[in-house]
Amino acid sequence: MNTQEELYDIKETEDVFDLAVSIKEAIVLSKEDDGKVDLKKDFVNFFRPLTIIPRAFEGARNIPKEWSDLSEAEILRLRDRYGEIVDDERWQRAFVGLVIAGDAIYEIVSEEKQDKAA
Repeated sequence: MNTQEELYDIKETEDVFDLAVSIKEAIVLSKEDDGKVDLKKDFVNFFRPLTIIPRAFEGARNIPKEWSDLSEAEILRLRDRYGEIVDDERWQRAFVGLVIAGDAIYEIVSEEKQDKAA
C-alpha cells in the first residue's frame, strides 16, 4: 500500500531546520565574547551553516510537497529532533524565509545555467 507519507519524506524540511539552527548557534557563539558578530573574527563559527546551505537551498523547492502530506508521525519526528522551535512562530518565519530565499537562489542559478547552455 502506497501512502502519502511514503511519497514525500521530510528530508528537505529537516535540511532547512538544520540550517536555521546552525545559523542561530553560530550567532550565539560569535556574540559570546563581545556581544556582536564580526565575520572576520567569527568566520569559524559559520563554517557549519555554510556547509549546509547548498543542500538546504537545493531542496527548498520540494518543501511545499513535503508539507502537503505532512503526517502526525512526521510532525512528531520534527518535534523530537528540534524540540519547541517547531511550534515557535519566530522560528517558523525564519524557516519560511530560508525556504523562499533558497528556492529563489536555486531558480536563479538554474536559469543562468540554461541561458549559458543556449
